[in-house]
Amino acid sequence: MSDQLTSNANQQSVQPFNSVEPLGSLHAIESSTLLKACVAPAVAIAHYQQALLWSTFAAQYTQWVSVLEAAGTQQLSGTPVVAAELLQSGRVKDNAPINRLLELLIAPDANFPTQNVDASVALNIANAINPREVSLRRRAANQGELAGLPSHYVPPTGGERLQRLLDDWQQFVGRGAADMNPLLLIGLAHCQFICIRPFTFSNTSTSQMLNQILLAEEGVLNKGVVLPLAWQFSHRATDYWRMQISAVCEHRWEPWLLFFLQKVTDCADRCAEQLHQLEKAKTNLLIQIGNQLPGIASAEALAIICTQPSCGISDVVDAGVAKRQTAASYLGRLAESGLLRECRVGKEKRFVNDQVLAMLIDDI
Repeated sequence: MSDQLTSNANQQSVQPFNSVEPLGSLHAIESSTLLKACVAPAVAIAHYQQALLWSTFAAQYTQWVSVLEAAGTQQLSGTPVVAAELLQSGRVKDNAPINRLLELLIAPDANFPTQNVDASVALNIANAINPREVSLRRRAANQGELAGLPSHYVPPTGGERLQRLLDDWQQFVGRGAADMNPLLLIGLAHCQFICIRPFTFSNTSTSQMLNQILLAEEGVLNKGVVLPLAWQFSHRATDYWRMQISAVCEHRWEPWLLFFLQKVTDCADRCAEQLHQLEKAKTNLLIQIGNQLPGIASAEALAIICTQPSCGISDVVDAGVAKRQTAASYLGRLAESGLLRECRVGKEKRFVNDQVLAMLIDDI
């Protein structure tokens, strides 16, 4: 915490960077290097979406990576979050900021139907994320808005300046860059938005949510698919901020875009591989359930339930595998054998699959 206070204090003595160039000047940025670098993330995303199609865990996995994306977003916003606790507790709704992000991630169309991304959509997202009313920022960024930023950078200020930059951003993500590779467009738009920080609250969270919506709007991701980019970025936060600030202040856009494209590739590859690992884990667990609970009629259904970061007795009951007393016996025996780990969350018993939990949250 003292390091954060020192960083904020240092930022207070730095003048706002009011020389941010509009995105409209970057239409000719596509180089052969960047265009070649766009191939790998496109292939990786295709593999990820294909893996989702055949996976028996597609719906659950989308929920889990949404939790990770929300956790990464909070981390980048300067709020420490322990992702493992969120996944094993089964009580994400108890964390209001995470829950608000999850509602937007899992059903963006329900919140922003039939709208192309523009400044009003961005503002609606910010207001949906933050319990306080959000508006265009007309003052210097406060300490909360500076959280996570390098101490040598303070975003631009002045209502008219920020409105011009936001209008330019809107034109860029609309029709202004129609011929640009969509991944490059999203990388540029993300960097510009997060560095100008146009709103009074929730700029970092809004920028991460805009990534998900733009990926779908630009046809890179199928609707309903979540790519946990913020989770990736949060593991490389120092590089993430440094390269974006360098792009905006020093016009070094290519290093940032190459970093962005690499993180998209890494993220999609990792998701596809995790889906494969989940299927293997389910198969192995099914064999072990047969050994520990011989003769069980719903072994496959129980294996799917237990191949989760955590499950509760009610999950087994709701799936129709067994009534409560029998369900408790099944999970207890699996915990005694070391396949699951029993823990208590409030008054509820949870049974954690440490192998799956570690696979989801391991260091990137």
